[in-house]
Parts: sequence; structure tokens; C-alpha cells
Amino acid sequence: MKIILKTRIGSHCHGTQLPTSDQDIRCVVIPPLDYFFGLKHFEMAEEKTDGKDIETWSISKLFRLCTKGNPSSLNILFANSKDQLFSDSWGKEILSFRDAFLSKRIITACVGYCVSQIHKINIGRGGKKGKRAILIAEKGYDTKFAYHALMMTNISIELIETGRFNPLRKNPEVKYLLGIREGKIELEDVRNQIQSNLATIKTIEPISKLPDHPNENLINKFLTDLLKRLFDMEEVK
Repeated sequence: MKIILKTRIGSHCHGTQLPTSDQDIRCVVIPPLDYFFGLKHFEMAEEKTDGKDIETWSISKLFRLCTKGNPSSLNILFANSKDQLFSDSWGKEILSFRDAFLSKRIITACVGYCVSQIHKINIGRGGKKGKRAILIAEKGYDTKFAYHALMMTNISIELIETGRFNPLRKNPEVKYLLGIREGKIELEDVRNQIQSNLATIKTIEPISKLPDHPNENLINKFLTDLLKRLFDMEEVK
């Protein structure tokens, strides 16, 4: 497996990490040629070690999810330089192409997540068990979901207004998000802010200059050409 990208995502790439936060690392790899044309198959692998949650993804998985507008996947490409831990020449080429994935699908994904999950903010995912239930018991509501939901609506508004996708948040937003995460902000205030952001998104999205969806033919051609060039070079060696 050829590693082409290694990125720190999660709360660290948003600037909202706590001293106790694990590091979420995504490695992007290009499998050998026989994984594309033979019987072998690779999508992803996971491991946890030394306070790090490491997931290794195939380049095809990354491109598919980014094309769908998946925000977590886009973080791999748009994380701040401090969180771009490694990129070889192929990885750098992909990073230079990343704007091709920007579209209204990202907004749809962010809003869909918030709307589908917001009712669980003080119920807990999967009932009364697990880490989320502990958060609710300690803080009064699911602070991790709450801050993440608000942050995604903030990112969506910024994307609509500027055409840029920025995982890393800045003060005073970071201060407010950490206040939510630490349970210092009243639940009603958080709910009101999320609902206000959702209303803003609904109002301004129609005038956004973003395309409704990315150019999938262009993305497919880019990926195909990149893989052809890489495997041609390996054959020469």
C-alpha cells in the first residue's frame, strides 16, 4: 500500500480539542494494481494506538465520499497545514485538485445530519448507554453532538458565503464551541443558535454560486489519469 496522505482530523483539525482528546488520523493509500483488477480488495483498515485512532482509506473511498459531499471526508483534504502530517507528490496533486469537490451537496449533508439528529441532543444515541449517555448525565445534554452540529452549520454558512470549506474554526467561535463542549452553555441557547443557522442556510443557499453537485466526470477522469500515471511509472521501475 502506497501512503500518499496522512491528515489529523476530528476536533484537532477544528481547533476544538480538549487535553483529553484522542487524535483522529486518516491515512490515504493507493493499493497495488491487482487490487483494482484482481480478486483482492481494500477499502479501509482501523487501529488504535497511543491515544490515536488511525483509519487507513483507499483513494477510491476518499474520492467517493468527497464527491457525495461528506464533511468528515473533506476534512482530510481541507485541513489546515498544521494537520496535514504527510503528503507525497501524488498527495499534493490531490490537494491541489480539492476544490473540484465543493458543491451544495456538502450543505445538504451538514443540514441533513443536524435535522436528523437534533432531537437526540438530550436523549442520547442508542438509549441510555455509552459515552453519550454519560455526557447527558454529567452536562444535561449531549454536548459533543451539540457543538458539532452548530459547527457544521457555521461551516455551511461560510461555504455558501465565501465558496471556501474551512474545517479550522477561529475565535470567538472556538471559545463558544468549547463552552458548549464543556457544558457551560445552556441547552436552549444552543438549540436556538442551531435553528437560527439552519434558517439562515435555507435563506441564502439559493443565491450561492456553488454548483448543485461536483463534476463527477471531471473527478473520475482526474483519478483515472492519476492512477494510470502512477502504475506506468511503477512498471518502468
